[in-house]
Amino acid sequence: MGEETTTKASKSLFFSKLFLPFFFMLSLMGIAGSALQKSAAVLVGAQLSKEIAPIVKLISAFPVMLLIIVFIFFLRKIPIQSWILYVLISFTVILTVVALFLIPNLTKLPSNKLATAVEFLFSGHMGLGLGEAIRQWKLTLTLLIIKFLSPALFSVLVWACINQVTQFSEAIKYYIPLAFLSGLPAFFLFSTHFFSSVVTTAPMDHARFLMIGSAVSILLAAFIFRHVSQSIPQERWMPSKKEGTELQTTLPIISLSLAIVGFGVIKAFFNESFKTQVQNMIPPGTDYTTLMKQFLTTGNIGGALVGIVCCIGGPWLLKRFGWCPVALFSPLLLLGSILLFVFGIPFDFSLLTLGKIHEILLSGLKMGLLLPLIQIVYLSVPKEFRFRTKGWAELVLAPLLLSIGNGVIGSLELLKKSAAIVPYFGILSILTLVIMSLAIYKLSLRRSMDRVSMID
Repeated sequence: MGEETTTKASKSLFFSKLFLPFFFMLSLMGIAGSALQKSAAVLVGAQLSKEIAPIVKLISAFPVMLLIIVFIFFLRKIPIQSWILYVLISFTVILTVVALFLIPNLTKLPSNKLATAVEFLFSGHMGLGLGEAIRQWKLTLTLLIIKFLSPALFSVLVWACINQVTQFSEAIKYYIPLAFLSGLPAFFLFSTHFFSSVVTTAPMDHARFLMIGSAVSILLAAFIFRHVSQSIPQERWMPSKKEGTELQTTLPIISLSLAIVGFGVIKAFFNESFKTQVQNMIPPGTDYTTLMKQFLTTGNIGGALVGIVCCIGGPWLLKRFGWCPVALFSPLLLLGSILLFVFGIPFDFSLLTLGKIHEILLSGLKMGLLLPLIQIVYLSVPKEFRFRTKGWAELVLAPLLLSIGNGVIGSLELLKKSAAIVPYFGILSILTLVIMSLAIYKLSLRRSMDRVSMID
């Protein structure tokens, strides 16, 4: 009787004091991250040529990784509720300063001795890109700030708070709908022509509008967190009585990174192989750009429907079958889709139809099932180490692994320019799925997640 009362009280606390505030926090930070990505794309498209843009973006990526490592190291032992409010407010101030003072003055310097020297030392597009990055140092600085304040960083910060105060029984019931529903506002805003209808077509004004909107979203999320931190009982923030060890924090990082990055690598492989096949099979007179826009629209809408199904049935599946079988469902289903797509279609399906099915499964299962399940894994890490573990897995190792996958794609494209490249992408996708499945299985063995309660 006492346990039943405690459970009801826990449910009431989570739904009334945690679910709705965390839903709004995740939604606002998702909108902020998507707006920043759009603003970066607008700035790059307006200021740089197609040949120079990838090099300038690559140059800004290295300092960002260093900043992230310093960020994780500096905050590794400080309780998250002690600093996250100030971090979010600082992000708001930085974005406001960039939008009001830096973007309006993104002018290229007419001459720069350092840029000329760099262009002389490095030949080809690399030298031009380095020189352009120096001449347009304000643009480079803006891109660096946007890359640092990425959707991945925002997601890590908010989910670190959620994981800190959530119990395992609550996560099983609420994480899947919380993760999926909070992603819908950003999806509907940035998968439609909403912003193009409310802002001017001037690129600089467009970028400023997006950045100011991002700053406002982060500020609102900060006020929501302030309310949440005051309303949650203090014992929920406290570290577990069971002391954690370094081994507990380091072992899951590689497995988590592999599971997280698997979908991104497979999506990149699929996009390249699909585009190659479509370009070789497209009928004469068909507009390729229009065709791909229709394809992406169908994939987004279908992915949202798959996510809704996962949102409704996911918690029941977790209770019925346990964590590991449900987590393995996504890569195994994608494996069948890839086998059909790459190595032959025995049914009367067109290439576009099968491609749409694969894209729908890829986006829907990722957002509606796998990513919420990965968040549950962090509850097996002692509270004092959860932020550091999450930061290393999602902000450092996962981007590095994804860059390796993109490097493989670039190498294959240089070697082969025809449909013969498609089987190679298929083999690599299957290997990625196998590694991803092994990582998920390894995570399930850390603690018997189907039978043993996590550290609360």
